[in-house]
Amino acid sequence: MKLFKLTSFIVLLFIFNCINAQNLDFDFIKNCINYSDEELIVNLTPKGFRLITKEHKNLGDKLINKSDYYSNKADKEATVEDNAETAIFFNGKRSKKTVFISFTQSQSFNNFNNLEVDIKKNFKKENVFQSEKYESSILKFSNGEVLYYLFKEEDTYYIIIANSPLEDNYFKG
Repeated sequence: MKLFKLTSFIVLLFIFNCINAQNLDFDFIKNCINYSDEELIVNLTPKGFRLITKEHKNLGDKLINKSDYYSNKADKEATVEDNAETAIFFNGKRSKKTVFISFTQSQSFNNFNNLEVDIKKNFKKENVFQSEKYESSILKFSNGEVLYYLFKEEDTYYIIIANSPLEDNYFKG
């Protein structure tokens, strides 16, 4: 009986660690725009994320185009065309840096909601505006240097982190 309890405890602990390992934390959100390629990998690998492709081509979205694409999906599940549960597109190769994070499926919504609470608590709310492109209300926050945009579109939640404003050149139609 003791062996069963110990085995059950170890299995539950493993499952809990796997689930939490794939969550992004506030420290990552707060600092990711300043990470080098190496620092990004060092911070994402323990969380269960892996690089899918360098300089991903997505001509339909200029923030994602030529970004490095990371996903928390398993090797055989993840392709660029798939909807990853949490996908990170990092574009730090130019003076205007962006980190585009999408959360899909119910499990990652909890992660988004927790990050939203931390962002609201720790950063200054700049404003709320409507986006023609996403047909959604966009919440804009700032830490004085970096801008954080949060919004929801149907079955996908987003956090976009940028070192320059995106209202006119990205969110408009």
